[in-house]
Amino acid sequence: MYKRIVVKLGTSVLTGGGKQLNQARMVEIARQCADLYQQGPDVVVCTSGAIAAGRAHLNFPKLPPTIVSKQLFAAVGQLQLMRIWERLFDIYGVRVGQILLTRRRGRPRTLSQCPRRVICVA
Repeated sequence: MYKRIVVKLGTSVLTGGGKQLNQARMVEIARQCADLYQQGPDVVVCTSGAIAAGRAHLNFPKLPPTIVSKQLFAAVGQLQLMRIWERLFDIYGVRVGQILLTRRRGRPRTLSQCPRRVICVA
């Protein structure tokens, strides 16, 4: 049995290829992850989807496809995404939290170990 299982979910998995998050799909993912968690290992869900969640929450505004637009959608959507995950995992009595990661080039390796230490404490 593994001590920790990492589940990576891309946007297309969460949307089913559509424009917005597919909550029926997300319920099933939460159920499966909760089942795994109840069997003993730590389960870490690494999820994308903040941009899609933000775009839907703002009613699909017509904005130019720029980095700034994506940052706007992600900022709004991250909160929505975490609310959804919290609600879905709560059904199964599993508490959630988040660690936000960004890609950092040219940084010492020790900085990238910080998220690893946080996960190990949990």
